Amino acid sequence: MLPITIVRNELIKQGIKKDVIYFLTQTIVDSSDPAFKNPTKPVGAFYKTMEEAVEHNSKGSVIIEVPNKGFRRVVPSPKPITFMGMENVKTAVNDHKLVICGGGGGIPTIIENGFYKGVDGVIDKDYGAAMIAKQVNADMLIILTNVSCACINYGKPDEQTIHQ
Repeated sequence: MLPITIVRNELIKQGIKKDVIYFLTQTIVDSSDPAFKNPTKPVGAFYKTMEEAVEHNSKGSVIIEVPNKGFRRVVPSPKPITFMGMENVKTAVNDHKLVICGGGGGIPTIIENGFYKGVDGVIDKDYGAAMIAKQVNADMLIILTNVSCACINYGKPDEQTIHQ
């Protein structure tokens, strides 16, 4: 189910009448960001062999071996600079709409010869969300997740949970 549908349904259950608006977010990144030279973020399916991974991904994709899981494509994770359509997001926020934007960090986009161009990559979702919240002067930022609590160094050997 789409996030906007989940939110709308929950508002209905709570008896809250509020407009919910979803913005598909294009995230402007720098084409010279060092991340483009060193892709690190795994995306897509796992494959049993390198050959299978190469066969199912576009030419030039970087494939890595994930221990005990198989082979997977990795993409760059450039830092966001700004976001397209921020004036519309600000207007919706100022009109007291419940705004959902920056999903997945947004679509990485560069400006090339004065034109916008989508590029392969992944934007850090939390970093992007924090930047959007700052740009709209948000009173609150809620990051939904399916983990039981927040962690420092999530998924790493030195992971530590944060308790309130």
